[in-house]
Amino acid sequence: MKWRDYTFEELAFEIFSLYISSSEISSLDLRDIIARSYSTFRTREVSPLVLLDEEKRLYLLELFHGPTYAFKDVALQFLGNLFQYFLVRANQGKTGKERDHLTVIGGTSGDTGSAAIYGLRGKADLSIFMLHPKGKVSEVQEAQMTTILDKNVHNVSVEGSFDDCQDIVKALFADPDINRSHKLGAVNSISRCFHPIVPCSLPNLRLETMSWE
Repeated sequence: MKWRDYTFEELAFEIFSLYISSSEISSLDLRDIIARSYSTFRTREVSPLVLLDEEKRLYLLELFHGPTYAFKDVALQFLGNLFQYFLVRANQGKTGKERDHLTVIGGTSGDTGSAAIYGLRGKADLSIFMLHPKGKVSEVQEAQMTTILDKNVHNVSVEGSFDDCQDIVKALFADPDINRSHKLGAVNSISRCFHPIVPCSLPNLRLETMSWE
């Protein structure tokens, strides 16, 4: 299979193209979104497969090379650029209050929040509100979220648990008036469901080419 020799970005394009029609996003634009999304990673391989023990045929798939060291960077760097792509298209020729604005909300126990913020920070016509339980996320992840000073990023510390954060988010999405006035968007698992296919497929393709004699 020709995919075995593809880079991460090349494989991402082939897999994403199975789900995204070229009539919705042209092939040229999709390649550009993918390139910009994964240029933020600290290695060109994005999620390298590392040999730990040749005798035991033991490999490790590294998923921590994104901006926040969380595996969710793989999905959320792309999702942020995808949101921006459609907003730019929708707002062509519009000014002031005519412009579409997306309000992304989410609840986090740590890794989703920081990865989402780093994926959406600085994006025009988009705001992100991330709720986290006060004192119940790691110091590193809290710092990753609360030290971002981009004007479109809003952190909300909630007295309670992660479930309390999720309940607030679910209530907002269930409110038709808020959805209509603020045009809510999500960064939950459903909105990033097909992105893990790439880092999971690439090592399988690589391993198939190796000799185990």
